[in-house]
Amino acid sequence: MAASSSSSHNTHTRMRTRASLGSASVNLSMAVLGVGQLTLPYAASLTGLAECLLLLLVLTAAALVSLDSIREGAIRPSRRRAETRAASSGGDGEAALATPLLVDDDSIGQMGELAASVECKSTYAAVLEEHMPSHYYKKLSDVALLLYAWGGSVSFLVVVKQQVHYITQSIKLSMHLPSFAPMLLLTAAVTLPLSMLRSVKALRYSSVFGSLAALFITAVVVVHNPTLKMCALAAGSEPPAQWEINPTPIVAALPLLAFALNTSWSYVPVFFSMSDDAQKGTRREAVRLRRSGTWLAMIVHSFVYVNYSVITVYGIVSFCGDVKQNVLDGYSIHSGKHDDWRGHMVLFARCALAVQLIFALPLRFHVARDVLVDAYNDDRMKVRLVTFALVASAAAAAAPPVPLRTAIGLTSAVCASVVIYIIPARLSFALYDSALARVTACAMAVFGVLVMVGGSYGSVMG
Repeated sequence: MAASSSSSHNTHTRMRTRASLGSASVNLSMAVLGVGQLTLPYAASLTGLAECLLLLLVLTAAALVSLDSIREGAIRPSRRRAETRAASSGGDGEAALATPLLVDDDSIGQMGELAASVECKSTYAAVLEEHMPSHYYKKLSDVALLLYAWGGSVSFLVVVKQQVHYITQSIKLSMHLPSFAPMLLLTAAVTLPLSMLRSVKALRYSSVFGSLAALFITAVVVVHNPTLKMCALAAGSEPPAQWEINPTPIVAALPLLAFALNTSWSYVPVFFSMSDDAQKGTRREAVRLRRSGTWLAMIVHSFVYVNYSVITVYGIVSFCGDVKQNVLDGYSIHSGKHDDWRGHMVLFARCALAVQLIFALPLRFHVARDVLVDAYNDDRMKVRLVTFALVASAAAAAAPPVPLRTAIGLTSAVCASVVIYIIPARLSFALYDSALARVTACAMAVFGVLVMVGGSYGSVMG
């Protein structure tokens, strides 16, 4: 953990070429899409369909507010640094820090100069190190971020293990190996080499394949039993509920929804990849990064919300509300007809899911590694050993039978609530002085505590 507290997080000896908005959007989308979308129809079966869509919208808005604070923290100097600089130049540091976030070249004024006094942070931990009043906040976020990225990787590998097992069984391929063996082989052949890379920018090509795989899974859910008429014809079943009044299943579903919409853990390294070494420390770069960061968050969350809404609606309708924790597990590969194209799509969807998660895992290991070491400046062998330890330990934890809902629910309730809501709320207090910003931050913190306490209870008791 000591490595993450050093100033070397933001000192990179090698010049980089900045990532475009498109490639950054693909990388961030890949960080969001994954296991989370598979559990959304199940979450809707707990809360009711209409209520789930509303909660998705609320959590999307909360994620954007969270990223707003994180983005500003990544490019703005701390209050103490800004006041020192303003005092030395005869300016008003407090007024500069209170300037609104969205500014243009003509109105950026003194805040632009102050924001340009430090370069863009490269990790979530570095943002907190710059702005948090106590090092305990950073330690808390380090632990939460490490556990979240690592725990999410375990959940991904659990699903990969299950899907590869289903695929080998369906094509009657007898491997005479434990069910976790293919998962270990894929991890060693694909995930580990990609995780060893220093920069997330290099993952943009694999992220394209992963994002396409996620969209294909949504397409499979859409074309497979997509009508309420078929639901009504099912013996002994009723159309899915629209609204749930009982609070217990609602709080149990919250961690699943939060897990599916968490971009906070991966936003900073992806955002940093858009920074320009040649322009760092300039007013123009600060303005460009604000605009790029806002567009990055809006594009990704708009795309993700539409995709999630579609898979939620069609997923719960397909099973009349009786949905498995992984929606794909409810679809049969064989329907009694050898030429049934829907059955073939399910088989391909399982393959696509395994491919998607294998390619999504390296970004999570990059984030977990950044908490422990500096991939750019630390000894290369040290970086490789830490990366190998993270990948190997996650694969080992995923090998035994692990319930998907429990793994995701606890990881999200305990860690994601801290990373997405509680810490960004405290960061907002350090950045802004307006009453509206502080009321919003308080609401975010309260909501984070609700997700942590209620989600943990629902995940264990459910």
